[in-house]
Amino acid sequence: PIVSAADTITIPRPPTPVLLEIALLRLRDTIPRNKVVQLFLESSSSYYGTPSSKGLLSVMSSLVHRPVKGDLLKRRLGLAPNNALSCLLGNVYLYPLDAFLISRGYRFVRYFDRIVLVLPSIDTAMRISRDIVFFAEGELEVQASLHRTELIAPGGRGRLLLHEVQIDP
Repeated sequence: PIVSAADTITIPRPPTPVLLEIALLRLRDTIPRNKVVQLFLESSSSYYGTPSSKGLLSVMSSLVHRPVKGDLLKRRLGLAPNNALSCLLGNVYLYPLDAFLISRGYRFVRYFDRIVLVLPSIDTAMRISRDIVFFAEGELEVQASLHRTELIAPGGRGRLLLHEVQIDP
């Protein structure tokens, strides 16, 4: 039989990605309140191009520093639970982590305190997980939870963002 050049060319299949989920430990309870206010004011002043007003600073500070039910002492850490503002401020607080991951070219989704990354290999997943833990604990002063970290390789199953996921080999 006659073999054409097209029959001898094989196109390599790209590697199946690895999914990595990293959870930040009790983020809402451990965010430094003063740093949240500072980051919010920095982001709002860069968005509007002018320094934030003292009125905005006063409102943000009072919302962030308001006592949580059951607190006897004024807290320096944590945001009010079950509060839409807490979610917004938590996301503003984690923006430096987003910028860190974007600067390295990673594809990811973050849902408040959980980050899911699409990575090319298990080695890359191990390396970036160490980088995220180092960044979160050093720059953001929050801890990553190793107990809530999930790695799903090709052919594996697991839970990501509370949903069952399977990656075909």
